[in-house]
Amino acid sequence: MSDMTLFPVGARWVLLDERAFEIGQYDSQRQALEAAGDYVRRLAEPRYIMIREDEWKERLLRPSRR
Repeated sequence: MSDMTLFPVGARWVLLDERAFEIGQYDSQRQALEAAGDYVRRLAEPRYIMIREDEWKERLLRPSRR
């Protein structure tokens, strides 16, 4: 089970948390992944994210320092 989900809706990318609450909508996948990284840093523990591109892919995000 993933902790976050990222998928395109029209020209925007939607990021959801593990409860399917919207974290935000972004203009690009890159912006959404940066927001997901910020979210993981605040939680201070790794999180899995499911990303919808041509198909679903799972990725582990680890907190890092900025």
